Amino acid sequence: MPAIAAEVADRLRDELGGVTGDLRQEYGRIALEKSETQRTEYDFYALGHLALSQSLSLLMEARHTRGGLFCAHTSKSRKTN
Repeated sequence: MPAIAAEVADRLRDELGGVTGDLRQEYGRIALEKSETQRTEYDFYALGHLALSQSLSLLMEARHTRGGLFCAHTSKSRKTN
C-alpha cells in the first residue's frame, strides 16, 4: 500500500473507529434520541460507553485544570500518615 493511502486509512480508522471515534459518538446520539421503550440492548451498550467516556473526560479535565486535584489529595493523605 502506498504511503499516502496508509496515512489516509490510519486517519480514517483513528477518527471514525475505536472507543472515542465519531461512529461510537453517533451511536450514542441516536440512542439518546430514542424513547426508553424503543431502545435496544445495543442502544444501552452505546449509552454506557458514552457515559463512561464523558466521565473520563471530566476527570481528566479536572486533573489538568485544577492543578492535579487527585495528586494533591494523595500527597495530603501521605503527609498525615
